[in-house]
Amino acid sequence: MAKLDKSSISDIFRLSTVLYAEDNYNISPVQIQKKLIENALLDINRDDYVNTLELSQYINDKYQITILAEEIWKIVSTPKYNDTVFHCYKQDSDNSLVFLPKKEKRKLLLAK
Repeated sequence: MAKLDKSSISDIFRLSTVLYAEDNYNISPVQIQKKLIENALLDINRDDYVNTLELSQYINDKYQITILAEEIWKIVSTPKYNDTVFHCYKQDSDNSLVFLPKKEKRKLLLAK
């Protein structure tokens, strides 16, 4: 495993703090992955859709955590999160796109 630099350690600490503050002890793996996805989309800061493959690579590069594009799609496309937290659509079997709406971006920036 690669050694984390100070920036990565800071990012992981910030993520841990957000997770703890939201729901002290009842954090599921899906909630952790959702937070990783939100944080990555916020960091990418694009006002357009991001390909789930690109998002997967970004999370791997930034946090040294592997989350597959298929796992990202499974989370963002669930009825609980799609069209509320995330906007997403599938162009074809290899091209899934996800977007973090401005309302969610503002909410996440206020929580930081």
